[in-house]
Amino acid sequence: LSHILYRATGMTPLQFADEYLFGPLGITTVYWLADRFGVECMSGALYLTPREMIKIAHLMLNNGSWNGDQVVSEDWVDYSTSQIVEQPYHDITPGYGYLWWISPEFGFYCAQGRFGQRIFIIPEYNIVLAFTCHINDWLIQPWDYFIEKFIIPAVLENNTQTSTSTETSETTDLPIYSILLFSTVGIGVIIIAWKQQSLRRFFKRSNYCSIKIPNPNCMVRQSNCLLR
Repeated sequence: LSHILYRATGMTPLQFADEYLFGPLGITTVYWLADRFGVECMSGALYLTPREMIKIAHLMLNNGSWNGDQVVSEDWVDYSTSQIVEQPYHDITPGYGYLWWISPEFGFYCAQGRFGQRIFIIPEYNIVLAFTCHINDWLIQPWDYFIEKFIIPAVLENNTQTSTSTETSETTDLPIYSILLFSTVGIGVIIIAWKQQSLRRFFKRSNYCSIKIPNPNCMVRQSNCLLR
């Protein structure tokens, strides 16, 4: 894909992304490994911060729109996140679109990076998630457990409080649960120890990971600064 893009546009993947994706989203902290021809590898080796991963997730959740600008066409978002082929050996994400893994059972689609880097979009609940960790064993896939047992229940539990707080908050085009998840960048991080009995069956050795879920005490306006 890297060289197809380069031949079609005359731009490397990073140059193309800077102009048409990273630039509009305000993504500046990027490292992307290039081959010996100076063309970045589109199969991986892209390094982003969790905050910038969340920006991409929010763009997809908003059907390609960012702060009122259509960065990616809505048709492409819909098409690329539709199941094109089946991946029966993937229990959680048995579907695959155009570079997006799809889970009909859990109602999300996601981007998957090496060692457990994940971007999740759950349209039904207006949720976006970014996971960063270092898991060497690809058989360890706890994301469905985290989403089903912790994240979605936390969102639903705060539904009433969130609805009340938005009645007096300034207007924004951010979906409410996306706002709450944005506001957790730096303020709503829960550290879950692998040693805990309820999670022990997912991991072979002691470690830890940061998981971002809605902070029940945060207000909508707290997250607005992340999008300016």
